Amino acid sequence: MRQRYIMILSQVILAVCVSCATEITDPIVENNDTTATDVVYKDIVIPANKSYIEPWDEQSPAMLYNPDADHEVVTGWQSIDHDLVGYYELEPGQYITGLLAKVENGAATDFKLTISSPNDEAVEWVSTATFTGTGNFEEVLFDTIQVDQTGFFRLELSPVSATGSEVAEVADFVFKTESGSARYAHWLSSPSVHLSFKPGDQVTRDYDWLYGEINVPQGYDPMYTFYMCIGFYRGYLGIQVNSSTERRVLFSVWDSSDVPDDRDEVDPEDLVTLIDKGDQVHAGGFGNEGTGGQSYWKYPWETAVPIKFIMNVRRNNDNTVLLSAWFMDVESEGWKYMATWKAPQEQRYFDGFYSFLENFGNRNGQKVRMAEYYNMWGKEVGGSWINFNRATMTHTDGVPEGRDDYAGGLLDGASQRFYMSSGGYTHADEQAVSIASARSNPPMADITALASRVDEALSNQIIPMDKTAWTVLGFSSEEAAGEGADNGRAADAIDDNPATFWHSQWAGGNPGYPHDITLDLGEEVTAKGILLQNRSKHNGRPKTATVEVSADNVTWTSLGTIHFPLDGGAVEFVNSENFRFMKLTITEGYHDGTESDFFVHAAEIGLY
Repeated sequence: MRQRYIMILSQVILAVCVSCATEITDPIVENNDTTATDVVYKDIVIPANKSYIEPWDEQSPAMLYNPDADHEVVTGWQSIDHDLVGYYELEPGQYITGLLAKVENGAATDFKLTISSPNDEAVEWVSTATFTGTGNFEEVLFDTIQVDQTGFFRLELSPVSATGSEVAEVADFVFKTESGSARYAHWLSSPSVHLSFKPGDQVTRDYDWLYGEINVPQGYDPMYTFYMCIGFYRGYLGIQVNSSTERRVLFSVWDSSDVPDDRDEVDPEDLVTLIDKGDQVHAGGFGNEGTGGQSYWKYPWETAVPIKFIMNVRRNNDNTVLLSAWFMDVESEGWKYMATWKAPQEQRYFDGFYSFLENFGNRNGQKVRMAEYYNMWGKEVGGSWINFNRATMTHTDGVPEGRDDYAGGLLDGASQRFYMSSGGYTHADEQAVSIASARSNPPMADITALASRVDEALSNQIIPMDKTAWTVLGFSSEEAAGEGADNGRAADAIDDNPATFWHSQWAGGNPGYPHDITLDLGEEVTAKGILLQNRSKHNGRPKTATVEVSADNVTWTSLGTIHFPLDGGAVEFVNSENFRFMKLTITEGYHDGTESDFFVHAAEIGLY
């Protein structure tokens, strides 16, 4: 935010636009020879890129700007059907509202500015102004408003008409004030809210099963929202709105490592590994918020339909645990299996859990997202279900440059339901500790049947072949310099270390598809299929390949074309095959168009 001070000579009579008025009322400057005084006004300038586009289209934004930049001009505004909306906190005082914008020379744009309060429906000012284009940035003033109480106000800039090829380029919202103050929230995404659940007696216990339910009311499911139901010491399970056409159920488990961003840097013994997953579930790795294994189902869950979640932890005798998760939204369809992950260097049971509500985008933090969280339980190891009816609320944001539109605790009129909400720039409703009426009917889940699915997962587990005797006979190219001393070479694809990887050449040359690697397995083996373990980087993952095998490195037999999922994993051959040599020729990779598409990489190639 920048402040500029302007001396206006003579007394200024401020014409106030009353609630719901539509009359154009410009600031009036009058000269009074007998009572003239000097009044000092300051200009408070808020960058226009600290605003939202309404309506928002993630595929084709109606304006171009980076909301994370300190100051950036809003450009590319061509449609009068889209508005630029800012939420700014104003302290008590009078404000002349204005705009610094540019309209192309010879064109004109008529704007309507609507100022309202998210906390008081009765507060509204409406005014209009015309920008006559000169091709330069110019300041145009709207109405004067009187603010009586500190709070966030919504400024909706709506183009009524535009004769040029663009509506305008907008640099700043301007507030001229004698004693007031204005600011924008540092974060355009809304605050995250958390509820930590414990039984009413607050006794610490060990649980091997956790259970909870979420209900998202209609109209409270904007894009980029994560409604997380069961969070535990190293992961979480919940539902997301990822776009206007995609929703997910997500189950993630962190690695046993403190590496913050790049999973390629995690020691192999610290990586969580996938044991099994549902047929519709995608699985892979993640980074940038810690690292770990991620499994998700692109599933069209609906608002106003309760979704149940259940999770299990099972100790192994090798200092690992198995973590498994399910969800259910349609009773007749039963529990839907997500995945089972093995977490290394771990023996803990659950000791409770937490939930959160998160806005993971910065384009719609003005929208209210809300959900009910209830019927929370833990099953004590070897014992009974215990109801978690005590919740402690925490939140992010709330700092001086932040915002306080978060809420959580017991839902009004519901003695057994908790809730969380975020967004909308309304005042906070914070219930630090909430205690619900204890529930007496435990979950009806058949945990014996669910436990048998974990047994099945173990039986389905794919055991990779030992690669100690494997060597690389040939390859189309490798990156011997650009990926560092311990990466990029073809041999890194068979070193049993998923933190290293083979990468096709990109420094000093950029050979394109196909890319191939030929392996000598050291002895004849019988293989059911091939294994591919990817890096966390998506672009360049193998997608389509041909497989050839040989017993003597002279006569080769084609096993046909195979297709790797984006997440890699196991791909079964049509029949089990006996061979000693294998050539994998990658003919196509996964590329999203954001960078060059000639290269390929693989962390580990194996057989089973």
